[in-house]
Amino acid sequence: MRGLMALSLITVACASGSAKSGPTYFTPERVTTARENVEKYEWAAGQQARIIEHGDRIRYYIGPLYMSAQKFAAQSDEFLWLLQPTTEIPRTYDVGADPRAMCPIHGAEVKKYGAFNPWSIDPIGHPYQIRCPVGGEWYPSNRYDLGDMTSGDFPDDGSGCMYQGKRYHFLAEYAHMVYGSVVVPALKSFSEAYQLTGDELYARKGCILMARLATQYPNYGWE
Repeated sequence: MRGLMALSLITVACASGSAKSGPTYFTPERVTTARENVEKYEWAAGQQARIIEHGDRIRYYIGPLYMSAQKFAAQSDEFLWLLQPTTEIPRTYDVGADPRAMCPIHGAEVKKYGAFNPWSIDPIGHPYQIRCPVGGEWYPSNRYDLGDMTSGDFPDDGSGCMYQGKRYHFLAEYAHMVYGSVVVPALKSFSEAYQLTGDELYARKGCILMARLATQYPNYGWE
C-alpha cells in the first residue's frame, strides 16, 4: 500500500490499546528492531540505503516513494521551505483553452514521451522549472523562486506564459509534479531516516517541510 511507510517492512508489528502518551507507530521497540535488522540483514540495509542515500527516480506521481534524505537534508532551510511551491501558483488550469503537454518550441512532439505529462524536473539543480524531453530546454525562463517574474523569452509569473497567442502553464505543471513526486517522498524519507539513525538533522528538515505544507494547504479553498 503506497501510504504505508516502508520502514514497517523492517520492523515487527506492534499494537497498543492504551491512550497515546508517546510514539504509537514508531515505538522504541520497533525502532530498535529496525536498527538491529539493518545490522543483520542485507535487505534491511538496502532499504535504509534507499531511504537515506539513493532515493527513487523522480517520475510523475508513479513510483517515487523516497527522495534521498541525505541529499535533501544537505540543502538550506530556505530551499526546503520553497521546495513546496506557494499555493498562489495554481495546480489546475483550463485544458480546453490552453495547451496540455505541449512545448512552445517542439509542440506536440513531446507527447511521444508522455501524452499527459512528458516533462522532467530537477528541484535541486533547476528549481521551479520543467524540462522539455525533446530539446532539453528548461521552462520557464525566469526564476520565480528568486523573485524573478519576467526574464527571458518564456517567463511565467504563476499565471502562465503567453507565447504566440497561447498560454503555457509551466509553473502549474511544476507545482503539481513536485508536490507528489518530490515533496511528499522527501518528507517520508526525513521521517524514516530520523528513526533509523537518530540524526536530528533529518527531524529538523522534516519539520521545516511539514510546516511549509501546513502554511499552504489551507489556502487551496477546497469545499
